[in-house]
Amino acid sequence: MKKKTLGLALFFCFAFVAGIEAQEQMVVNFSDGSPSKTFNLADFGKMTFGDSKFQVKGLFGQTEIAYENVKSIKLANLTVDGIAQTEAIVEKLNVSATNGTLIVHGIRKGHLRIYSASGQLYYANPDWRGQNISLSGMAKGMYIIKINNKTAKFYNV
Repeated sequence: MKKKTLGLALFFCFAFVAGIEAQEQMVVNFSDGSPSKTFNLADFGKMTFGDSKFQVKGLFGQTEIAYENVKSIKLANLTVDGIAQTEAIVEKLNVSATNGTLIVHGIRKGHLRIYSASGQLYYANPDWRGQNISLSGMAKGMYIIKINNKTAKFYNV
């Protein structure tokens, strides 16, 4: 009887701990210091990008957020398989767009290209040596940077 009770107790403890596991989330941090907005990815439906804002739709309804108000967007508590972990170790390109300047981390030189979200080549430097890139004159929105065979997305706000 004690074995059966102990087994049931362990089962319920494990089930409880597994049930309170951290949920995978997208966290939007705002540039004005207002509280972050968190979206559970399990409740996520669709994300649409416009010229000046993006929309997030899901079980929670619809939320619109202007690019100019966003400091950062992060994914939290993600679980990955072995292949994704290997790619995460290999991919070291990290970019940040701040005050009209694109700052690149993780790669020091190479063939740099910046594309608009529609795929149009905006800027190219085949002999880039790690210097920051001015974003002046670029429309607000999402862009893709490619250095050698590494890519990343950034937002000009």
